[in-house]
Order: sequence, then C-alpha cells, then structure tokens
Amino acid sequence: TTKDELQRTISLLEELEIQRKEEVKIWKDQMRGREAKIRDMQSEKQNLVAKLKSTVNERNKAVNILQTEIDQLKTVLDDTIQKAIHDQFESDQCRQNMQLQLEQREKEERNRASRDGETISNLDQKLTKMKQLVSTHLQALYDECLKQRRILHLIYS
Repeated sequence: TTKDELQRTISLLEELEIQRKEEVKIWKDQMRGREAKIRDMQSEKQNLVAKLKSTVNERNKAVNILQTEIDQLKTVLDDTIQKAIHDQFESDQCRQNMQLQLEQREKEERNRASRDGETISNLDQKLTKMKQLVSTHLQALYDECLKQRRILHLIYS
C-alpha cells in the first residue's frame, strides 16, 4: 500500500533518473557532434577564404600582366601612328617636289623647243605624256598612302 506506492514511486524516480542520464548522454553526444561539425565548417570556411585570396592574387597578377601588355601595345601603336604621320608628310613633300619638278621640266622643254625649233604641238604631246606618267605615279603613291592610313585607322579603332 503506502510502502508499495513508495516503492513504485522510487522505481519510477530511478527509471526517470536513468532516462535523464541517457538523455543527457545523448544530448552530450549530439553537442559533441555539433561542435565537431562547427569545427569542420570553420576549417572549410578558412580553406575557402584562403582559396579566394589565392584566386584574387592570381587575378591581380593577370590584370597586371595584361595592363603591362596594353601599355606596350599603346606604345607600339603611338610609335606606328607617329611613323605613319611622318611617312604621310614625306609622301606629301615628295608629291609637291615631283609637281615642282614637272613644272620645271615643262618650262625647260618649252624653252628648249623654242630654241631647237620644235613645234609646240610636238612639245605639248610630249608634255601630256609626261604629265600622264607622273600623274599615274603620283596617284599610285597617293593610293598607297590612303591604304596605309585606312590600315592604321582599322588598327586603332
């Protein structure tokens, strides 16, 4: 009766104590597992951060290499532009000089023709042929300059 009830209560309490101890043990095991998982995740995080830093460093190195190459290409490009401008200037000067020489020859031919008694029509025919030859040559030079200018324009645009 009372003793039996007391004995049952004690047994229940002992069972509850055993259950509590098992639950505490399970809880502690779970906590150890969670702590291990947290440590693993922190380790993984540190590894990812290290990989990210390495990737950023590699990217920065690549950017620096590309910037150096771009600077070198700009220098080559600037030099090429300056040479093209100089070549165009020389070509224009050559064209002007050839035009002056043509005019000078024309004067000389007219003077010689009048001195030698050649007819003006003969002289005009010779001069026309000479002008055509020089004009063809000048046009070829001019076309080549335009071609080079277009190439440079395509390169720089």
